[in-house]
Amino acid sequence: MNKYLPLGNPVYSLRPYENASMSILDGSGENYWIWLLTDYIQLYGWKHPGEMPSVVFYFYEDPLLNCPWLTTSREDFQDSSLSNVKIIDMLIEKLNSDHYILAYLNSKYIKAYASYYRKEDRHHNILIYGYDEDAATFTCKDFFGSHYSTQQVSFNEISQAFYNSEKKNILFIKKITANMTKDINIFNSSEKMISRLDDYLNSRNPLINPLNQNQDKAIFGLETYRYLFEILLELAERKSTVNLSLFHYIYAHKQLLNHRIHLLNKYYNNDGSI
Repeated sequence: MNKYLPLGNPVYSLRPYENASMSILDGSGENYWIWLLTDYIQLYGWKHPGEMPSVVFYFYEDPLLNCPWLTTSREDFQDSSLSNVKIIDMLIEKLNSDHYILAYLNSKYIKAYASYYRKEDRHHNILIYGYDEDAATFTCKDFFGSHYSTQQVSFNEISQAFYNSEKKNILFIKKITANMTKDINIFNSSEKMISRLDDYLNSRNPLINPLNQNQDKAIFGLETYRYLFEILLELAERKSTVNLSLFHYIYAHKQLLNHRIHLLNKYYNNDGSI
């Protein structure tokens, strides 16, 4: 027996968590874009000793837990109860009931992560959206190399990666397709956009959101560009290394700002009326 849930590609390739939301929704149409552009506005960056400098999106609303077209449930497993957990059976059962699975796993036990397999522990969110019982594999999506891509991962590898993970938690996600035809209130959404753009333009630290870490020392909004310039100077002087995903975020942010301007121009008149 096998089953594969429909999955698209993210509009922009970001972190596995955001990519999961965009890939599952495989968005098209006005409602999707209004929802997407209401967030993905604020940037924040940080540089701590021993950590690679980075710039990512700050989310006012969790892109999975607060999405109007997805329902989620989370399982957190304790080591003391693992003897009762049949992880492969559970994942297959969830896929059969049309749940996508975002699992926090140890990459060291999965061959598709060539840089880490049998070398070092590295924990990552991996999206599981299908299985083939005859081949004993799950169909998974993550950054297995330099790109967000699909790989077949054996049942045994998933099992080992789960039982050897530092935090054994799994998010089950289900798409509510009927809701995607319901109109989103453009006025409420645009009010949120304008408020969040004001945070961005004034480099304001928004309210703390547990999804984002290191916020006590973070740099927000337009100020991230000064920070980016500092990073580039350090790179030129060979004083630092950087994850190239930083530039993917900056590119995506600029593209989304352009989409947002077109959307607001479509609904608002020159005098500000809607």
